[in-house]
Amino acid sequence: MTVEAIVAPGGGTDVTVDVIYSQPDARFATGVQSAQHLMEYQAADLPGLVEGDAVTIGAISFRVREASYIDGETPTGFFRKALLTKV
Repeated sequence: MTVEAIVAPGGGTDVTVDVIYSQPDARFATGVQSAQHLMEYQAADLPGLVEGDAVTIGAISFRVREASYIDGETPTGFFRKALLTKV
């Protein structure tokens, strides 16, 4: 299910896009488990998304922690994913 996200690209105008927001768990080599914040979006909606851009989903504010990437599940590049950090 998609949710609305407001993205404020550095130096640009805010953009409202539909994204898939999830909080998958990540396990680290130390054995620690932590929830990640991840959004998946159509690449054409946010072609210039970069690390540090502001994202608001609902009432929660984030920053893009890791520049967008293409995973093995959607190798065409139509969809991209970005890791987020709460601010």
